Amino acid sequence: MLDTIAITMNDSQFQIRDYERFSPSAEGLFKPPYYRLGGRGNFSCYQNPTKSDMQKGIYKPRLTLTKRMRHGGFAISLRVEFSAPKLILGNNFDELVETDFDNVIQTLLKRLESMGVYTDYERLADSEMSAIHYSKNIPLTDYSNCSMIINELQKLDLNKKLDIAGTDYRNNGQSIRFHTNSFEVTFYDKIKDLQQAKTSEKRVIEKDNHMQSDLFTTRQFPKQFDVIRMEIRLGNRAKIKQVFNKLGIEKKLTFSRLFAPDISKKVLQYYWQEIWQDLKIPLMANDDIADTYRQIQSQTGYKPAKTMQLFGAIKMVQELGIRGARSLIEENADVKTWQRLKKDIDSLQLSNKTKFTALANIGKAIDKFEPLKLADYEI
Repeated sequence: MLDTIAITMNDSQFQIRDYERFSPSAEGLFKPPYYRLGGRGNFSCYQNPTKSDMQKGIYKPRLTLTKRMRHGGFAISLRVEFSAPKLILGNNFDELVETDFDNVIQTLLKRLESMGVYTDYERLADSEMSAIHYSKNIPLTDYSNCSMIINELQKLDLNKKLDIAGTDYRNNGQSIRFHTNSFEVTFYDKIKDLQQAKTSEKRVIEKDNHMQSDLFTTRQFPKQFDVIRMEIRLGNRAKIKQVFNKLGIEKKLTFSRLFAPDISKKVLQYYWQEIWQDLKIPLMANDDIADTYRQIQSQTGYKPAKTMQLFGAIKMVQELGIRGARSLIEENADVKTWQRLKKDIDSLQLSNKTKFTALANIGKAIDKFEPLKLADYEI
């Protein structure tokens, strides 16, 4: 479902009733002497949730009030960024359902009022989405773990397929992030990220962990219980429109229209399928060398030399990842050599059953799209 959301409201959709709650004071955006807008033609005032509020279990959104030059005049907008599950549930391990929308709106109205901002239900529901994080928390209860899954994901080469600019692999295998400036595909160990936040917020994936920091100290769960989280982060309206056009999603980009599990599921399914196709090679060979060799030979009919070539390429991908294996092969061969090898490998039907099952369970969880409730796993 949706987790982090950013909505943008124009100045006809809200009123600021307490300028001093913003830093710097928002008065200079509305009354003389006005703030100078600077070289970029804009000026922003901010209001963020405090650590004290979080520790008391009071979750508030992050507010950015901005004045810009527009067509010879000025426009003022309010960006409201928040985690919808944290807003009404106090954590984002538990997941929302469509019927939670009314509760989200009503709670957000109260929080905004406490921050000196007034709006109403209809204006808030009809405000435009400017960023969305689609997410799925996937429980691992079969003795597989997040580290094993993330290590396999590290072997992928998604740069061209998903138009990715870079890959970050953090905190000793606790997370992996494929990203551009406006887009991310992220997988991380949800429980370890929360534990990391208790030490330092600098290297964690999740913001604002204070209010859920004691979630696993006050409640008891099975030893083998892990939660891996998949997130698709669409960072601006242009990226949201691009992804929706690709998936044939025809929706007005408003809060009420996009608070929909069918859209969340469709986006997550699409990106998981793109990833799953490239996971096939790293997951192919099992630990029985003779069995793998025989399977390759029986499925292809190749002679020993060609069979060994495919076997070696699969093992290279398992050790170095697709990007590493391709780079090594192309040091002494042209691009077509790798393309021929990959085509042959793609035609094979092999699998490392343990790793295959653990990763296949992610796809199954997205297909089922049942909301995670921690209470279902609590001892």
